[in-house]
Amino acid sequence: GSLKPKNLIHVVFDNGSHESTGGQPTNSSKINLEKVAKNANYKTYKITSKKQLTKIILKIKKEVGPIMILIKIQKSEEKSFRVDITPKNIKKRFMKSIEKK
Repeated sequence: GSLKPKNLIHVVFDNGSHESTGGQPTNSSKINLEKVAKNANYKTYKITSKKQLTKIILKIKKEVGPIMILIKIQKSEEKSFRVDITPKNIKKRFMKSIEKK
């Protein structure tokens, strides 16, 4: 946030649970993630519906970052599985996806 990257949009899906490790609760019920982002110089938007998300996506096309979109979602009824990709490979995959072509 302190660098104020104009093209950064940080999307957080918050269901209040660490689903991939057994469903333990996160601290997002005690820590206001929106305030944390604002204190880090982000423009913030909190979304609770698909309609709001569509509206915000159209709006932020005209804005500069950093922007955080906090999307509050429901905990899944299905049991999630642990991510089977190593952190190193996640980084490689991400870096490849953002390479300029």
